[in-house]
Amino acid sequence: MGKFTKISAIRTTLDAQIERRRLLGAGFGTTAAMMLPVSGDAAPIPRYHTLDLSDPQVAVASYVKLRGSTADETVFQPYEGDIFFVADGKVGIPLCGFRGIQKSVWRSDGKGGHSNAHYDVGFYVDYHTREILRHWDNPVTGSRVEVYHYRGGPTGGHFRVGAQGGDIYGDAQGRWSIIGDHIWHTSSNWGERPNPMSPAEFPLSSSGETLLGSMSISFAGRVSEVADPAIHMARGWQTWTNTTAWMPWMEMGQRPGFNFWRWIGAKGADPRSIDPALIAAAESVWPGYVHGDTIWKEPTSGRTDYMRLKRGLPLTR
Repeated sequence: MGKFTKISAIRTTLDAQIERRRLLGAGFGTTAAMMLPVSGDAAPIPRYHTLDLSDPQVAVASYVKLRGSTADETVFQPYEGDIFFVADGKVGIPLCGFRGIQKSVWRSDGKGGHSNAHYDVGFYVDYHTREILRHWDNPVTGSRVEVYHYRGGPTGGHFRVGAQGGDIYGDAQGRWSIIGDHIWHTSSNWGERPNPMSPAEFPLSSSGETLLGSMSISFAGRVSEVADPAIHMARGWQTWTNTTAWMPWMEMGQRPGFNFWRWIGAKGADPRSIDPALIAAAESVWPGYVHGDTIWKEPTSGRTDYMRLKRGLPLTR
């Protein structure tokens, strides 16, 4: 999952935010939950907490609560999803699944802003059984290949008024949506960069001279939790989609097409609630990843790790 140069991003202006709030029927200002009176015997209509997202500081703090935490703490997010084959004139079949655990270390800057250091350990799994793969039979090429799993990070950003976060998984200047007590934030980015894996050196693993990609990331939770000043980390979900070049280990070569990733993550999960088998797998990759505070220092990705291993180099630490 490489970091693509952000060419453009969805941006929501103040006027658009205000108009959206009007269309959704959500008033501004944080209020206690109330019941609106109605005539007849109909049940009262609930009136939910609301947020003044036209206030830049409220918007940033709300995003951080959904994305991570406004307190100095480590936030875990287990996730899983599927990867599809996408090519012109072809049926978009599922190729495999994946599971992983993201770990984000959040810190306040003492000036109303927050930063994070973000890590990811993930595993490719069989689409049907969800068992971690060691080898994979490519339904497109007919070849059996060795599976290389992935690490990602550290990445992160500084989320504060007047500045973009810089996190590849989104920033606070995306699009807000509110319906009743449901709130979510979506940001998107797309772009291209030179492929560090040239077709000359990696004829089967390289997708070409250029890597293209586009991402859409949504964090969702409850308005009542985001608006509550006593809550630093709102419980929620992340939905992530990514259209990108073939994973190198799939050995698709330079054939036209892409991998399409989709995942759902449970943001803010208590580590005790995460599948013990998934934790054990993550700990085998990096001891202390969940049960301690250990992390790697040098930024890496699945593509970077794969390239180093193919060149006979040790993984970064």
